[in-house]
Amino acid sequence: MKKYYEQDGIVIYLGDCREVLPEVRGALVVTSPPYNLMRRGSGAGANSIHSGARSLNDKLQNQWYPDEWPEAEYQSWQRNVIGLCLESAPCLCYNHKVRYQVKRSGRSIHPMEWLGGFPLWVEVVWDRGGGMAFNCRRPIPSDERIFVFGRPPSWTNIGLTTVWRIPPVPQGMDHPCPFPLEIPNRCIAMFSGPGDVVIDPFMGSGATLEAAKKLHRRAIGIEIEERYAEIAARRLDQTVLAL
Repeated sequence: MKKYYEQDGIVIYLGDCREVLPEVRGALVVTSPPYNLMRRGSGAGANSIHSGARSLNDKLQNQWYPDEWPEAEYQSWQRNVIGLCLESAPCLCYNHKVRYQVKRSGRSIHPMEWLGGFPLWVEVVWDRGGGMAFNCRRPIPSDERIFVFGRPPSWTNIGLTTVWRIPPVPQGMDHPCPFPLEIPNRCIAMFSGPGDVVIDPFMGSGATLEAAKKLHRRAIGIEIEERYAEIAARRLDQTVLAL
């Protein structure tokens, strides 16, 4: 378990979250794992449906994180990680989506296939405000989910419903699937208190940690790819605390 960054109550560990999670404790986990989109070599890489984005897509394909698991193995991995999350903290906010066009699967895959055995507290629909999908022969997908498992250790009513309209972050070179800051911001504000520890086992470019820092929480991020840990560390050094 290797500490990559530590400052102002924020710690980043570089490594496999299954090895780090048993060693840490917090009040809340907020995360968005890889979706297992099986994009590499499929012709359906990040942002490929957007006109004029082919050069960006080619670059992202070259740096794409591992997202090519056999589906049964992926689901087993996710169940294992979710179980570890709920041992590390009493509450987990878990972002995922229905995968309608998974290459080579021949079917749609709903997250409840592997989430059904966990204690669901609430399900939030993330309305992305639109989408693009040519010739998909179904209504254009424009939503994802935030599943909240376990009992939140605290509750602050910030006046939200179970549908959140939040625009996605444009894809860029820092990370192929950036997490909108507003999602962890809302989860952390509702389900934790100042000084609590927030954990993100799939930290990516660090949105959950930035939201935690701005809301005066401590945070632990875990990331297996060093290039993303470096991006997150730079992002945190530039974060301005909210007063």
